[in-house]
Amino acid sequence: YGKWWSQCFLTGIEQILLGFRDDYGVVRQIQPLLIKDIETRAVRSHTWVDENY
Repeated sequence: YGKWWSQCFLTGIEQILLGFRDDYGVVRQIQPLLIKDIETRAVRSHTWVDENY
């Protein structure tokens, strides 16, 4: 999430679309995600480490 956040934040992008694939690589679901919500999701999933950013 950190890389997505930094790339989007620095360029002013406010929302991205996440594509969820099945085991065959076919996108089955698309979900919008606000950039401001990425930090919250990353902290919950333990992928965001503050000292790295």
